[in-house]
Amino acid sequence: MWIANVGADSIARIDPLAADPASTLEIHPAPPGGIHPREWRPGPDGRMWFSHRDPDRLLRIDLGASDWTQAIETVCGPKSVGAPDGLCGGPDGRLWFCNAGTSAIGRLETGAPDPAATLEFFTAPGLDTPYDLQDVGDFMAFTDKGGHVGRIAAGSPAL
Repeated sequence: MWIANVGADSIARIDPLAADPASTLEIHPAPPGGIHPREWRPGPDGRMWFSHRDPDRLLRIDLGASDWTQAIETVCGPKSVGAPDGLCGGPDGRLWFCNAGTSAIGRLETGAPDPAATLEFFTAPGLDTPYDLQDVGDFMAFTDKGGHVGRIAAGSPAL
């Protein structure tokens, strides 16, 4: 099980099925921390994705790497994403995320040679700092800080 340990500025994994789950806890970076994860999700490409703040970026981890702490890759940095938050794989095989800093919903193709080159953003009047996103079939549903609930069609985006 993966953890975006926001309060401790780290990401971690633990095996909750082990006889002694606490003995399997792996934290990166080691305390006192130094990364600022917001949310994590398995991506359509089989890797673990994290939204990150300060600096703003999307990270992914190759779970097949012998040392996952060395396999953390920045896919998109602060020049392309702003205050990324909630993310999840969509029914279209892309990774969707909230780009709270620009009040937009973003998506990218995780399997592309350069996923950042596939970034697309969608917004609508009244969308106010989206922060949570879920796949609900043909749509991605989201909430925002203005108290709204909205949806975006995964196949032909329209808010």
